[in-house]
This record gives sequence, C-alpha cells and structure tokens, in this order.
Amino acid sequence: GGETVIPGFVTIQIGPLEDQAVATFVENWCRALHGAGAKATAHQAELMDAIGSKAEIEEMARNPVMLTALAVLHWNRKRLPDQRSELYQSVLEWLAAAREEKRTTPAKQCLDLMQHLAYTMHTDPKGKQAEVTRFAAARILAPRFRGLPEDQQHAAATSFLNEEEIDSGILVSRGDTLRFWHLTFQEYLAAAALASRDADRPRLLFDEGKLYLPEWRETVLLLAGILCSQGQERIDAFLAKILDGLGSDAPLTARARAVGLIGRILQDLQSWNYHIADPRYRENMDGMIEIFDAKTVREIDVQARLDAAEALGQAGDPRLEKEDWVRVGGGTFWMGAQNSDPKGRNYDSEASVFESPVHQVGVSPFFIGRYPVTVFEYDRFIAAGGYGDEKFWEGGGYGEFAEPGHWQQQLRYPNRPVVEVSWYEAAAYCAWAEGRLPTEAEWECAARGGREGVRYPWGNEEPDQFRANYEGGPGQPTPVGMYPEGATPQGIRDLAGNVYEWAADWYSRYSEAAAWDPRGAQDGDEKVIRGGSWDLIAVLLRVSNHYHFGPRYRRNDRGFRCVRDIPSP
Repeated sequence: GGETVIPGFVTIQIGPLEDQAVATFVENWCRALHGAGAKATAHQAELMDAIGSKAEIEEMARNPVMLTALAVLHWNRKRLPDQRSELYQSVLEWLAAAREEKRTTPAKQCLDLMQHLAYTMHTDPKGKQAEVTRFAAARILAPRFRGLPEDQQHAAATSFLNEEEIDSGILVSRGDTLRFWHLTFQEYLAAAALASRDADRPRLLFDEGKLYLPEWRETVLLLAGILCSQGQERIDAFLAKILDGLGSDAPLTARARAVGLIGRILQDLQSWNYHIADPRYRENMDGMIEIFDAKTVREIDVQARLDAAEALGQAGDPRLEKEDWVRVGGGTFWMGAQNSDPKGRNYDSEASVFESPVHQVGVSPFFIGRYPVTVFEYDRFIAAGGYGDEKFWEGGGYGEFAEPGHWQQQLRYPNRPVVEVSWYEAAAYCAWAEGRLPTEAEWECAARGGREGVRYPWGNEEPDQFRANYEGGPGQPTPVGMYPEGATPQGIRDLAGNVYEWAADWYSRYSEAAAWDPRGAQDGDEKVIRGGSWDLIAVLLRVSNHYHFGPRYRRNDRGFRCVRDIPSP
C-alpha cells in the first residue's frame, strides 16, 4: 500500500541464497503445490534439474524473488528459457501479466512504458540513473499517453506508476523515489529499447563511447542476446561494428578491450550455439597471449586484461594445450619464519607462531607446474574416467565425489584454476597426470626461488594489482598467469594469491631438526594448504604462511598444482 515501514513489522534484507537454501525453497514450493508424496518429489527433481542446467540460471536462483519467478515460469512452461535475455523477458512478462485482469493497463503496454522509462534513466545526460522521483518518472512517461488531452497526461502517467508498483512489482518506491525492483530489470528493458532504436544505438554505444563503460556492461551483453534472437545478421552486424574500431595499428589495450567484450558476448550466446564468423576476431585473439607478458601488464586496464584473458580461455588458450613444467634445482634452504629475533634468519614481523621454528631443509630437484591446474586440464581427467578408476585414489576418497563443486559454472572459465576440489580429488588428478602433490617443503622451496629470507615469490615488494590476485582485486579466481610480475625468478606463476594450493603433507608443527625431503607427519586430521587466495589480505600471501583443512574440505578459493620427480642420473 505504499508504506515504507509497516508498524509492528521488522524489515529484513535477504542476501544471496546458498545451495541448501535454494534446495529448501524448491522442496517447500513443490510441497505447497502438490502436498507430500511422489508428485511433489518428481516436480522437485525436475525444477532442481532446470535450475542447475545453466550456470546463468544457477546464479539468478540465488536471488529470492528471481527464484520465485523461475519456479513460476517452470510451472507454467515446463521448462526454463536457455538464454539470459530470453529469461529476463519471460520473468518481466510474467510479472506484467500476473494481475492483468485487475488493472487498466495491458501487459504489453506496461512493458513498453517500462522500456521507455528504463531507457531514459539509462541515457540520462548526467549518467545512468538507478532511481528517479515519482514526478520525474511521470513526466518521462506522460507523452506516451498521447490519446488523452495534454493536461491529463501527467496524471495518467502518475496513476500508471502507482498501479504498477502494487500490481507487477517491477517498480518499487523508497519515499518519493522510484527504482526498478532489480537493477537487471532496468538494464534488460533499456537493452530492449536500444535494440529497437537502430539510429540511436550506434550514436550511444560507439560515438559517445558507452560501449565499454562499466555501468553499461550488462546492458550491452543483454542487448547482444536480444539482437541474436532477432536474427543472426543483427548480431553479426553488431560484432562487426565493434571490430571496425580496430585498425591494423590498434594498440594492444584497444584490442584487448574489444576481444574481451566480444568474448563475454559469445559466452552469453553459447546456449543458442552462436559462433562468430568474422575472421578479424580470431586474428585479434591470436595476439592476446601478450597480455600475460610482464612487459605489457601495466599498459592495459585490469578489467580489460581480465576480459581478454577470459575470452582467450573460451576461444582456446594456447598455453593449456601443452604441458608446462618448470625445473626447481632443489638443495638446502631455511624454511619457515619467525618474529622474535630481528637479526635472526627469516625474520618477519608478521610471522605467526605456526611458521616457526625456522629450520634447515633439503629437497631433491623436481619439476613443478608453471600454473595451478586449470579447469580445462581437470576436465580431461573427468573425461578420461578419472573419478571411476580406483587406481588413482590411493590417497583415499574414492567414490565420494563425482566432479568438483559447481562444475557446470566452472566449465565456463577453462583457463581459471579448478576450485572446489578436496585434497583427495587433487591427489587423484596428480596421480592420473603422472605426478603428485608437492610436499610443503617443495612448495616453499619453489616459492623462495633460491633466495634466502624473501617474503613473497617475487621478492620483498608488497603485493599489488600487477603481482597477485588477493583481497580488493577482481573478487574471484582469475585465469592463470594473469599476474606476471608476481612470478618467481624461474617463472613459476600464481604461487601467491588466486587460489590456495593443497600440499601433500598432513599438518603438524615444525621441528628444529634439519631434514632432507621431509614428507610431514605420517597421518593426521588436516592437510596443509599454501599460497593465500583471491579473498585474503596481503599478509597471508607470504611464502612462509601455511594453513590447514580437512582433506574433504572444498571451497571456491582452493586449488592445487602438480610436481614430478626428476629421476636420478
């Protein structure tokens, strides 16, 4: 009824739903429809399969109202649309039509008016607006009621806005301001309006440069989906227009930006089996390997470099087509760190008690993967039947898992490190790849790179956006090797940040005694992890920092890399 706060009620903001919460919602939803019994169980299985069928749908389902909309769409259609733009269109059509019999504005007219409002807010001269006053919104829509006398149009627009806030819920109010219930509703509706305005589209996106603005990114992606649904020639022309801006002498930063955007668009259009035919995309893609070069990393905006790296992963990252091992010479070194004696070995004021005592360790030469194991590589293990072959699971865990967590979503990013794998899965992969997990001593030996007392794999300089993926960065795992300035002198990358890495050892406190090729405790409850991750602070990226978790533990910041023994001469 327009009340922002209802007396006697507490307002709670519901955050993104976890997997179990989504499953609980679906179970309760199906019981409400069918009661307890086989029919509810069957419907529950069908709906969960539909939600899990696409990574994009899984992401949408974490929003409570979007999950409700998905459940209704599935009930009415017995399926969910495959593509994001089609999905948003379906959700909005359902919201607009849900109470059509009780109001004066037909659903189609409602969506047309919403499109115009969203487009106007999106293209405001002061920049994209997320909310607008009720009076201003009515002024925007008033000319659309041209069938009424001019002095009645504003009142009609105001009446429509009041009606729609209650009936469809597409718009919500906060005091005297209106906004779209979900920002993506505004972005989709603006994209739909833009798709029908062939004259305005080139001016806004290309002439005025909105194509690459972060606040326009989602609108551009949804626009591409709408154009694709209208015909292949429409999306072909749009992508060709993006590539037209790249001459033969275009700088790497411009090429990376264009390739990254097109790559994201192509990823969105996978469900429609769209493939770009313009050869210029492949030609520009071939040069993207340069974005992993330390000489160019500071030339390109971080987001543009990330987008280009993701696009390269989708198109086929050539770095992953071959094995890439780095030889570590081994020898003796001082392992661990201490914070009690500033003049002592490996002094570090931020070292924890678990990193001491500093002790001398020797390791034999070995090979280590240049990068953490990627989704692309792990997928080959699954395809080869690795989960079903017990010989690879001597470390335990056989039969407990079928694939990594959120695997369908991970498959969208082939050159990212595989995550949500337990220690057992990591060890099984390494056995299949004719290697093993590194011991904790081998991992630290590789990270120190033959230098005594260094804090990080690259040296003693503090982490930054060119050296590591950690707290304050992209907020997710990134394609391997994206931080070339963070490599060791031997060229091993991503040892600090991006994802924690499982080590072979059971966790135990260090001993002062010197040891050669130590393997850690014989047994225990938890395995060692090393290297820090994308969601951790800088101090946890230090080469001496270590932590530990149970071997069945899985999380989206846990990965691993392999080592191989070098046979004695």
